[in-house]
Amino acid sequence: MTSLSPLAAAAAVLFAVGSGGCSSSPESAAADTAPQADRKVALVTGSTGGLGREVARALGAEGYHVILHGRNVEAGEALKAEIDAGPGEATFHAADFASMDAVRSLGEEILASYPRLDVLVANAGIWLDPAQGRQESPDGHELHFQVNYLSHFLLTRMLLPTLWDTAAEQGEARVIQVASTAQSPIDFDDVMLEEGNAHTRGYGQSKLAQILFAKDLAEE
Repeated sequence: MTSLSPLAAAAAVLFAVGSGGCSSSPESAAADTAPQADRKVALVTGSTGGLGREVARALGAEGYHVILHGRNVEAGEALKAEIDAGPGEATFHAADFASMDAVRSLGEEILASYPRLDVLVANAGIWLDPAQGRQESPDGHELHFQVNYLSHFLLTRMLLPTLWDTAAEQGEARVIQVASTAQSPIDFDDVMLEEGNAHTRGYGQSKLAQILFAKDLAEE
């Protein structure tokens, strides 16, 4: 029996279980070739390293067309080549989730290029060095909350029509939120940590927000 690395094992579990599924009820290297019509299509955000890379590899091994995302173009293109060499295929799109404009552009690219989307894995995330203190995105949001939650919220909402259409045609589609046991309560009086809340709260509340979003999606 072939042993799996911890990351690969986690990817296998994540791929098999998932969460937030949709049933049939109610700078970029843009796609240069459309996915084959019979291929399932999956988008994995933050797929140039760590868990996201292992999930992308697992999906590629299952024959998916994998939409790769990240900030590192070199790493993205290397992973694309690796997946293309196997039973799957891939395209890479670069976008910085610290910019809502970049996320919106990514969503528009995907909507224009992929009429089918079976799986969205909301994996991209950051954990900032506490020694650097509170950091803010160019959009004015606390950085953990924007990158880990707000950007995924925007992207998911943009892609939901395609996910619903795919679910209607194929029987199901799936949205997977990669959250954390390090979640913490959201301080709705100071979500952006402008009043000096602990650094770890920024990460924790962004992860709880992802979990709550997954629950909302499951009820739609």
